Amino acid sequence: MTSPLTIQIDEAGENQAVQTRAQDAFKSALLEVDRLTDLLSEYQENSEIGRINQNAGRQELTISEDTANVLALALSVAQSSDGAFDPTFRPLLNLWDYNRTHTKLPSDESIQSALELVGYKKIEFDFQSRKIRLPKKGMWLGLGAVSKGYIVQAIVDVFRRYNFNNFLVNAGGDIFASGSKGGKSWKIGVPDPSHRNRMSFYVPVSNAAFCTSASYERFIELNGKRYGHILNPKTGYPVQYTQGVTVIANKMAYCDAIATTIFVLGPAEGLAFADHLPQTEAIIFDENSQLLYSEGLNNWHE
Repeated sequence: MTSPLTIQIDEAGENQAVQTRAQDAFKSALLEVDRLTDLLSEYQENSEIGRINQNAGRQELTISEDTANVLALALSVAQSSDGAFDPTFRPLLNLWDYNRTHTKLPSDESIQSALELVGYKKIEFDFQSRKIRLPKKGMWLGLGAVSKGYIVQAIVDVFRRYNFNNFLVNAGGDIFASGSKGGKSWKIGVPDPSHRNRMSFYVPVSNAAFCTSASYERFIELNGKRYGHILNPKTGYPVQYTQGVTVIANKMAYCDAIATTIFVLGPAEGLAFADHLPQTEAIIFDENSQLLYSEGLNNWHE
């Protein structure tokens, strides 16, 4: 996990014993981060996800319980969203290499070819035996939208084992707010999609996950038009009808995936999707920067 990690603790009596306990918790959390990253990173060839991808079109593999849990969560979101979220989208993203200078858009032919490698239903996976196989060479499993939250949840669990109740974990914008700060809910800013470093407003959050997906993070511009990095896995093209989505949910592990899903679904369908999820709220900025939010937030934002 390459995202910057910060942990803020609100603990009465900042004495040496508290500081020592916090340091011990942080060390234990980092060990857990390293362990899970070695399993779940798609960028490490020797990770379990890396070996799954390298064996696409070849033999099946038996994976760990953690990797199986993350994959099961990803497939659950994919199924419930009818593929708006799809952990096999990487061949499409590779066509839109946001790390280089583009002079032209990917061709329709190249996108159609990549779409042949995309589709969560193609994954051969049995949760009970923890066996998985990607049936086509060139398929690629990317679980970052779930694994990052899964790792953050592991950090939260470590700090609670060390008897910390009031703290905030921020892993590159994926946030879990535990308990309170100064006896009140933590206040977390919702980014303005038109101005990356400016907050639109703040919401009070307690014992919940907070994740944002936005098109301002990575994009390319061609012929005066901006193309963000969040793709519709059914078409292969960047989503144009959403600028930003923030999700507040009771479960950290799928918070980022839900934010991405709603971004792809768009404002109307995305809000309906959020309203059917337990203890999940959504804030959406549409293509015209109009703000929409789910019913549970009617009196929540400040």
